[in-house]
Amino acid sequence: IFTWKWLDYELVKKNYFIIESCEYKRHFLMLDTDFWAITNIELDHTDYYKDFADYSSAFAEWTNKIKNTVISTENLDVPWIKQIETTHFDFKKIFWEHNDKNWSIVFELIKELNQNVDKKELKESIENFGWLWRRMEYLRATEKWAMLFSDYGHMSTSIKLCYEALKQHFPDKKLTAIFQPHQINRVLREWKEFSEILKQFDNVYIFSIYAARENLGEQLENFKHLNIQHANNVTELWNIFAKNCNWKYLTEISDVKEIINTAWNEDILIIFTAWDLDYQIR
Repeated sequence: IFTWKWLDYELVKKNYFIIESCEYKRHFLMLDTDFWAITNIELDHTDYYKDFADYSSAFAEWTNKIKNTVISTENLDVPWIKQIETTHFDFKKIFWEHNDKNWSIVFELIKELNQNVDKKELKESIENFGWLWRRMEYLRATEKWAMLFSDYGHMSTSIKLCYEALKQHFPDKKLTAIFQPHQINRVLREWKEFSEILKQFDNVYIFSIYAARENLGEQLENFKHLNIQHANNVTELWNIFAKNCNWKYLTEISDVKEIINTAWNEDILIIFTAWDLDYQIR
């Protein structure tokens, strides 16, 4: 329904409607839900939320509307959340350990929905699941046999998770990150965290921001402590961000395609973008 892909009617779920909800401006409070699965709670959308207390209050408000169960593998120290144990899965096509947590939530949710489900059959079904769209999704091998991945990650923590997973499973490969920032506020707020994790990649390229809802001047005023207020426009800001760790700033999609086409079989390329760079590459 929401990914503009036509489905054979036999594949349409008849009994349950499943949605990935967004907390921006408390939009998820407009939903009436039976179950709720939380992967983690991490401060975001700070162009709207004042601080973590304000952010978490929105989650607390929503849980009061849940008709049945709220599930998470994380110890969030919140009484209204059912914390579950992480199950290990022997994935056939997904290699990243953090998926144990994500799929444990799915595993528990399906058991909640169907008390008579065959747990062994369910576990085997999960282990044979294919790649997730834009979640460290393997796109293809390049002309020179480099591996090309795409990921929705635009938080420093999600980039860190991807780096650790790739490094663990491909220790002898060179890792190249092509990162398209999403929102000025987010990058300024996590300037140090982005720098620390991106420094660990062998090569890093910063692509023009996928911007939304922001004024550069106001954001720079809020982050004077970073001493980058001399940036007069977005291009200057991202050049400063890129030069922070000897990265290269890119503005043209042709530059990205050139990097992809010239990578060798010892390289792994991963594109981090909230949307349009992924769209253009595909």
